[in-house]
Formats: sequence, structure tokens, C-alpha cells
Amino acid sequence: MVECQLCDWSALNASRTACTHLSAPQDVRWAGIQTLAPFDTLDLQPHARHDLYVLQGSVLERGKQHARGTFFSRNQPLALTAAADGSVVFWYRDTVARSSGNETWASDEWDWWDGSVPGMRVVPLSKLHHRVSLVQWRPGTRADMHTHPHGEEIFVLSGELRDERGAYPAGSWIRFHPGSGHAPYAERDTMILLRNGHLSA
Repeated sequence: MVECQLCDWSALNASRTACTHLSAPQDVRWAGIQTLAPFDTLDLQPHARHDLYVLQGSVLERGKQHARGTFFSRNQPLALTAAADGSVVFWYRDTVARSSGNETWASDEWDWWDGSVPGMRVVPLSKLHHRVSLVQWRPGTRADMHTHPHGEEIFVLSGELRDERGAYPAGSWIRFHPGSGHAPYAERDTMILLRNGHLSA
């Protein structure tokens, strides 16, 4: 089974606070896009793991600013406040697997590695229960057909990912349930946020 949703986050208005659900609202492993108006606050609930990627603007965490392109993972109650320009954030919340290393990776700290497929580069972001990575696909990069015994989730940050089912432009969220598979490829520069190994079989 494969779930897919599209949210054109580049068109979202950061002058008002709103939430766009990518997975079902009651999902214990929920994904969505959170828009925060300037100086509005997002409260991260206790007893959950929260992974966030700043898409637009910036957010403040106890006075520390997280700019566009920052990924951070938290597992404690926390209030995030949008800066003066507002913010748009991709947000993943897991109430089952709560482990998190309280990691933060800003775009100027990314350490790119060669991927398993020619034309692919990877930045590992987290290895605690959830393997989370940024993956860059150069035009013409192709992966062979493969399955995911423990599931996989993809959020397309830029460009367009493709597979035998169709095309996934920026803003696409795809969840591959355990046992499902695909043969992804890219025809133009593409970057995705990849999460795998976290869904129960």
C-alpha cells in the first residue's frame, strides 16, 4: 500500500497560522505542513518524537534561530516561535517511537556522502530508530526496483521524483507501507527528505 499527498508549500501564506495534514489527522505517525504567522508559537507535545524541517522563514527555539534548510529532532515538550518573517515547516510527529537524539542540522553543516546509486548524494540526519536523510538526485539517476520491509516515507523538497506510478513534484509526501516497493528515478535535480525503517511490519 502506498499513500500520497501533495501540498504546494511554496504558495502557502506565512502571514497566518495553519496546518495542512499530509497523513490522517489521528495518525500515530503523523506528517504535515505547519505555517506560523510572525511571532506565533507551535507547542510540541510531550511523549512524542518531533522531526521538523524549515521550508520557509525561520523559527526560534529558546532564543536559537533555525533558518530555512534546518532539520531538527526533539522528544521533549517545547515551544517554537516563528520569527518576524513567519515560517513554513514540514513536521513529522511519532507517538509510537519516541526516541530522538535532539539533533540539529543546519544547511551549512550538511556533509554529503556518495549514495548507493550513481548520481545520488546523501546527508545522514538521524539514525535513532528513524533513519532520516537528505537525498540529492542528479538528472538521470535511477534506482532499481526494491521493496521496504519496514516502510519508507519521502517528502520531495525540490525538483521532481518519479517512479512507475507517476511523478512527484516538490511538496509531495509519499508513504510506502511495509512490503511495498518502487523503482524511483529523477530527470532533473531533485532533493528529498527520506525516512525509513520506522513502520511496523
